[in-house]
Amino acid sequence: MNRVVGAAALAWIAAVGVAIGQSRYAGTLDQHPAIDYRGAALSDAVTLLARDIKDGKTSLAFDGQQGFLRSLLERLNVPVESQLLEFSKTGLQPGILVRSMFAAGDGRAMPQLGSFVIDHRSPLEQRWGGWYVTGTHGAARHMGNAFVLDSSRPESAITDATLNRSTLDSGIDAAAYPTASSDIAALLVFDHQGRAINLLTRLGWETRIAAAEERLDFAKGDLRAVLEETVDYLLFVDEVTLAAPVRGVSAFSKTFAMAGPRDRAGRSLRELDLRSRLFKYRCSYMIYSPAFDALPLEARAAVFSRIHARLTDRDTMAILDDTKAGWR
Repeated sequence: MNRVVGAAALAWIAAVGVAIGQSRYAGTLDQHPAIDYRGAALSDAVTLLARDIKDGKTSLAFDGQQGFLRSLLERLNVPVESQLLEFSKTGLQPGILVRSMFAAGDGRAMPQLGSFVIDHRSPLEQRWGGWYVTGTHGAARHMGNAFVLDSSRPESAITDATLNRSTLDSGIDAAAYPTASSDIAALLVFDHQGRAINLLTRLGWETRIAAAEERLDFAKGDLRAVLEETVDYLLFVDEVTLAAPVRGVSAFSKTFAMAGPRDRAGRSLRELDLRSRLFKYRCSYMIYSPAFDALPLEARAAVFSRIHARLTDRDTMAILDDTKAGWR
């Protein structure tokens, strides 16, 4: 059974607090009072919408085969162009984990053939196993759209027929989904956003615990490491170079770029490049996310300080000057 995932939806998923990331505080989510994972009040978009529906302040419209989906996406400000379709029968887990692995003809995941955890540093050759992919990417290869029929030769599943697809597989009932695409540009953004959410969540987690234990110091130890890792990721350090220009088949690129704040020259951190890299400018739009704004003040200040020290692109700095108060 195919599953639909909205790339833009990750921004509000993070607000729920499920993206724990890696932490030395393993075990239950109730271990440290500075986190209060289960007891703290929720204020994410999903919780607020559910509360309004329960209180009778609003409702969702039912629309035939897609049920309440379109109405829900509209209320959460998730564009249908961000739709991603997954065919592998993989499970759900705490945190956000973007994985790629070969899948059999019935969608059964085949982890014995290897798997990859994906972000913007991953080469295209390792991406999108178990996902449908629509869009062009030149001679570059990826694992999307490929069903393994011979487990002794999994790479043989990747052929010209699975690459540079302008349409979804003919066996998919497109009417069941908001749009007939699983856009390659949306997938690239999804890959970037997943790890960004985890890093921001981990930075907030570690900062709150360090503050509660009176050892808050971003110049050394674990806090320095997670701060550097987060900022380097937001600045696209070690981002993989695209071997060829990428082009989606939906309006995702345009819709995504229009959603963010712009500087006085009309520029936005959400503008995609898709020629040799994902974004045109060198700082992630996730700096505007609820996850970033929910960081403790000390963590935000430390992030801004390191961005100022590391960022050299003047256009990106000018955009931040006009659109992100307090960054310097």
